[in-house]
Formats: sequence, C-alpha cells, structure tokens
Amino acid sequence: MQTEFAKAARDMLIKIKDEMYCDNTGLFRERAGDDFPAYLWPFSVTIEAVSAYVSEFPDDREIVDFYRFMIDEILPKYRDKNRNDYRVYNSTTDGGDPFYDDDAWIALEFIRAAEFFSDKKYLQRAIETAEYCFSGEDNLLGGGIYWKEKDCRTKHTCINGPASLLACELYSATKDKKYLEKAISLYQFTKKYLLDECGVYNDNINADTGKVDFAKYTYNSGTMTDAGIMLGKLTGESLYTDDAVKCADSSLSYFAEDDLHIRCDNPWFCSWLLCGYIKVAELGVSQNDRARFESFKNSLEVCINNPISGGFWNKKWTKPDGKNDIPQLIDQAGTVKCLVLTCKFESMIN
Repeated sequence: MQTEFAKAARDMLIKIKDEMYCDNTGLFRERAGDDFPAYLWPFSVTIEAVSAYVSEFPDDREIVDFYRFMIDEILPKYRDKNRNDYRVYNSTTDGGDPFYDDDAWIALEFIRAAEFFSDKKYLQRAIETAEYCFSGEDNLLGGGIYWKEKDCRTKHTCINGPASLLACELYSATKDKKYLEKAISLYQFTKKYLLDECGVYNDNINADTGKVDFAKYTYNSGTMTDAGIMLGKLTGESLYTDDAVKCADSSLSYFAEDDLHIRCDNPWFCSWLLCGYIKVAELGVSQNDRARFESFKNSLEVCINNPISGGFWNKKWTKPDGKNDIPQLIDQAGTVKCLVLTCKFESMIN
C-alpha cells in the first residue's frame, strides 16, 4: 500500500503543479479549468500537502524546490502589506477579509518550514502570525478566539483547536511559558463549550447568546485530539492524553461506516483527523489504532482507484457519481496529504 499511496500522492502533486498553477496570475487556481485564483485557505492546504510529502520523502528535490517556491514566492502575495500591527495573511491576494483560522494554519506551516529547512526566519514568521491569531480573543465566555476579525459573533473549534496546537508548537520551539499557558486556556475553553456529549466536537458557539452550532466536522475533533496529545507530553498531565484517546475513539464511531470506511466530509478536514489518530498511535499501537488506520486506507483506496474526469479525484472519496466531480484545489491537495499520512500511519501499525 505504501508504494501505491506514495506514488499517487506524488503524481497528484506534479499534476497540481503543472495544471493548477496559473502562469498568468502567478497563483494557483481555485479549481481546474479556469484561472480564478485560489483563496488563501486552499493554497495553505496545498502547502500542507507538500510539507507532509517532503517530511516523508526529503530527498525528492523537485518537490522540495516546489515547497520553497510556494512558501517564499507565492505566500507573500496574500500578506496584508497595510498592517503595521501584526503579520496578517488575507483570504485573497486583493485584500479579502482575513480569518483567524486561515492564519493559524499558515503559522503552523511556518513552524514545519522552520524545522524542515533549519531556518529560524520561518519560526519568527510563525510567532508574528500567531500573535495576530491570539489577538482575536476576548473575555466573553471567559476567553476563546473568534473565527473572523471583522465578525465577532462566533467562536469556533476550527480556530481554537489549531490555535491551542499552535501555542503548543511555539512553546516546544521557544520554551516561552506564555505559549503553554495560551495552549492550555484555549484547549480548556474549547473543551468546556464545544465538546459534545457524544465525544466529538461541535462547530461553534455564539459569544453573545451562548447558542451552540452542533454541526460536527472531522477536523475539529482532529485538532483537539492533536492538541490533547501535545499538552499531555508538555505538562505531564494524563488528563489531556485521556481526552485525546477518548476523542479518537468517539470520532471513529461517529465518522466511520460499520465496514471501516471514513465518511469524507472534506479531504482536508479528514487530514487533521488523521493527524490526531497518528498522534494517539504514537502512544502505543492498539486495536483501535488499527481500525482507525483501516478506515482511512479503505476509503483512500476507493478514491485513487476511481478517478474522475481529467485524472483528478472525487472529493467524497467515493466512486464517481456526477455530483462531486469538479476538481477543486483544496480537495486534491487534502487527499494528497491524507495519502502521505496514511503511509506514515502504516509504518507505525506494522
């Protein structure tokens, strides 16, 4: 499986590079077939896919060069040059409103780049971008970061989970205790208000009314599982590790079919659930870890063996049905990331 998945991942990265990068704009396309430039979010997912690949295959010079080009040449086009307070990346290159979670994903990728290239300038960029993300917190409900700077109504798991994880990573890199304190407070806020009784995480809470949106997406449980494992390691407190294992167990029950196929709500969303699963497996492989691995392997096999038109993949990881056949950058890159992570997961399982 590893060889098949690794080849499929690399082939799609080359396809993205060749067919979804637009020379006219110097940006990636949001979708195949037109020149509409990608929003920051899908572009950041492409960075995640490439960084995941090079971390497993660091000698692939073509992809490593592609990685640096994306970080150094394309990403700066999204930066808000008019901001003097923080390092901020807008949702579009023409000044679309920034989202705190978009910038949290970017900050996490700066940390990955700092590690891969052994270059502290990327860590500094991560710190600067993280400060923008953390600035989105206030005291309503006792803390928590808003989803969007210019719409202070809801506080989402999709920002507070990765922001807690980001703070953990920054503490690991700098040993500055303020980051550990931030990681703990954001984790506790999210667990208190957004952990559902079924064991997975809800989407958001309205800061004014306290009304919870009970929608459940894979990445929300994934980032909180990941943050729980990191906090357990950093603090030595088993509470966080226990939380992570419980969330991993609950999420398999919630998001997987009985025949162990993960229900793909979004390939990139699923990649973060997979990140959480891998972190739990690092504690020691159990039968539940094997089941979680199988759920991703089985669905991804269906996906890559049943391409849609143009050689791209169905975003639901199912056989083509004519409903999910428009190739979007975020879906192709998110699937690449999952393929690479599943290779890593298999090496742990075996």
